[in-house]
Amino acid sequence: MCTPASSIALMASVYYVGFGVGGLVNFPVPDLIGRKKAMLIYGTVSLIAQLAMIFSGSYWIRLIAFGFFGGTCIKNAISYVWMMELVESKHKSTALAMINAFDEFSPFVFCFYIKYINKDWFPLVSAMTFISVVAFLITITLLPESPKFLLLQGRTDEAIKALNKLAWLNCAKNRIPTDAIFVESLVAGNLDHTVVLNRTHETIASIIADTSRRAFGRPDRLPSNTLSLTPASQDKEGFIRAGLTPDIQ
Repeated sequence: MCTPASSIALMASVYYVGFGVGGLVNFPVPDLIGRKKAMLIYGTVSLIAQLAMIFSGSYWIRLIAFGFFGGTCIKNAISYVWMMELVESKHKSTALAMINAFDEFSPFVFCFYIKYINKDWFPLVSAMTFISVVAFLITITLLPESPKFLLLQGRTDEAIKALNKLAWLNCAKNRIPTDAIFVESLVAGNLDHTVVLNRTHETIASIIADTSRRAFGRPDRLPSNTLSLTPASQDKEGFIRAGLTPDIQ
């Protein structure tokens, strides 16, 4: 028996209600517990909901699954933020283009398949879900937490381990020394990082200079083992105007 059009419309409505409510409720979570943990939670719930939508024969289970699937769509935003915080600046445009291309390619494949190959959606959706599960497991297993998130939480040791794991994954020979000091950790202890990262180069340099004076008692120079992940904090002219000689690598 065919499902009434009104019941199908209700599924779509439940999905979008979940999408809206989930966005309003869940948006602070990645900044509270981290990108990786948030992705693990929302990605797992989303995959369970997706499996329920595909394999359950119950309309009501599918309806509820649509709600949870919509409510966990914040995982899409998390994946973009997490990726941009893991990728080196010079590769961000390429990485962003690749993830956008994959996002747009999926509906194209689905529409092409339904129109020209087979009207039965089940084989294709099952295959795409299997690929999603594999990709999710690889991502959660291999990738570390965002080093920038860890630094802004003051968790420098964990951030160094995350950066060194990324170096290992990229087959790089260099490693971050365990005694490295990061600008982000210095600033995070003195001012809300969401404000800092939106300041001008000169203002950030002034904040770092003031932090250095208090932390190290050195009015004109940061330690030579100081590093930074934030391009704005590497502006030499801003440092000079702030009265600080940068040794940042």
